Amino acid sequence: MLNVEGVTSGYGKVTIIRDINIKVEKGEIVSIIGRNGVGKSTFIKSIIGLLKSNAGKIVFDNQDITKLDSFERARLGIGYIPQGHGIFPKLTVEENLKMGEQINIRAQNEDYDVIYHYFPRLKERLKQRAGTLSGGEQAQLAIGRALIGKPMLLLLDEPSEGIQPNIISMIRDIIHQINRELGLTVLFVEQHIGLILKMSDRCYAIDKGSIIGEHKGKEISPEMIKKYLSV
Repeated sequence: MLNVEGVTSGYGKVTIIRDINIKVEKGEIVSIIGRNGVGKSTFIKSIIGLLKSNAGKIVFDNQDITKLDSFERARLGIGYIPQGHGIFPKLTVEENLKMGEQINIRAQNEDYDVIYHYFPRLKERLKQRAGTLSGGEQAQLAIGRALIGKPMLLLLDEPSEGIQPNIISMIRDIIHQINRELGLTVLFVEQHIGLILKMSDRCYAIDKGSIIGEHKGKEISPEMIKKYLSV
């Protein structure tokens, strides 16, 4: 589904990530973990194309997307939810969801009932301005908007940010359900130990802009996660 080979990227002349190599197989849920400021969000932005790679190659669904713009990558089936959820605060919930129709050129016959099935609260708030929603509701809206475009790969940057603990558990369960029922592949950046532990089939650890570890299955333990998150 996704193959990242030797990607180096950053801001202007400042290099943040160096020679990153990861693979994500179809149907997997893979996490990128690490402390603040080690390059996790930079890496996700490089995958979706908000930052251009200075070196390396990104292959999605057997297509080299390294030189494509972010909107072109989205249209091929990559959904992206930025840190802070990235909703349009002055638009209504309904208008935010409709923005998702413009993303994936492969998607046809957008099925809003699927979104309301996973996130019934959104149906109750369709005419409400998105900026007045709670943090948990905004997270649901951001995921719902991405799902309207029927992505094959969903990129999540810190999905737990600004969300109450009980809502984090709900989001975790829904992503698992979407993964199982819709076959959605997920790559997410996170520091919340419980979310990493419960969601990840595999995880990669980043420090100082480079991959320093890869773990899967029973290797993903609270102790292992704390080791990479500790200062």
